[in-house]
Amino acid sequence: MVADSITLRVFHKGWGNSETAECNSDDWGWDSVTFRLAKGDTADGRGVFPEAPLQLVRAITPDSVLVSYRPRYLSIISSSEQPWSFDVDTLPALDSVVISSRALTFGTNTLDGGSYFRVRTVSAWPEPPRKRVRT
Repeated sequence: MVADSITLRVFHKGWGNSETAECNSDDWGWDSVTFRLAKGDTADGRGVFPEAPLQLVRAITPDSVLVSYRPRYLSIISSSEQPWSFDVDTLPALDSVVISSRALTFGTNTLDGGSYFRVRTVSAWPEPPRKRVRT
């Protein structure tokens, strides 16, 4: 049975050119934010990375979900290729991809600086057993 919500962990790392040393990829390490999402909820970083919203479309199995993203802002990176290597104006407004426990890497489509994101599902946080209620 598929849960009504799922836990996503989003690792994020800033990058930039030599003029933006505060987000130079050689200097920054990975950080992460963990989200418990139900259908329709968005992992938007709560101010950490508002440019990369990932919305939960549907839970497929307990550890895999269909997530929508905006290709004009995010690209899936499958090699060392930079995220902005194609014309973003020709991309659709919305696309979706399956996320599982194996991390998938995105990059923001910006020229002067941006972020990398590794997104994967994680085991749910342990919850204490519910107390019985007498009626």
